[in-house]
Amino acid sequence: MKEDSEILRIVKEDILRILIEKNGSVLKDYIADEIKVSKSFMDKAITQLEKEGLLEYDKNNIKLSNSGKFKALDILEKHLKIEQYFKGIKSQKQAHKISHIIEHYISEEVIDNLKKISTFKNKGDSLIKFKNGEAFITNMKSDDKLFERYVSMGIIPGEKIKIITELPNGLIFKIKGKKIFIAREYAEQIEVLNYEKS
Repeated sequence: MKEDSEILRIVKEDILRILIEKNGSVLKDYIADEIKVSKSFMDKAITQLEKEGLLEYDKNNIKLSNSGKFKALDILEKHLKIEQYFKGIKSQKQAHKISHIIEHYISEEVIDNLKKISTFKNKGDSLIKFKNGEAFITNMKSDDKLFERYVSMGIIPGEKIKIITELPNGLIFKIKGKKIFIAREYAEQIEVLNYEKS
């Protein structure tokens, strides 16, 4: 199933990030406490990472291989870039949590976009006020649950967005090639910056 393979990918990335944060070696129980998934997903992720040559697993100890260190450093670097962007908008704790949510869904292009718009972090307008052309998403003012919902739809800071139609109760916009409807009250919480300004 596609959903299962996506969860497995995320778990594998989390394992690698945790290992590099902990100097390349931890007990399996530590990872199980950090990543809240079933034992079967955890075991499957560890087995796959071992087959891919990214880690070594001996009894209860998990250790990064040399190639695993390079992969894990890439994942950690992406995490830190995202966290850095959000530090100016959210608290340190929130920035860290947001980074954990979106690090698995964000492309290198979006990371580059975040760098471009980082000086405009607090200068965006509400999506509801934005009328035409393309814009970058700069922030989403929402609770964690709603933020995760936005991310699942591809609404992520740094992504380009284009309004297609304005309706009395909301907007239809295009992001990542998909058309999405969003109610006016939620569109007000998404901040954007005109693409040309950035």
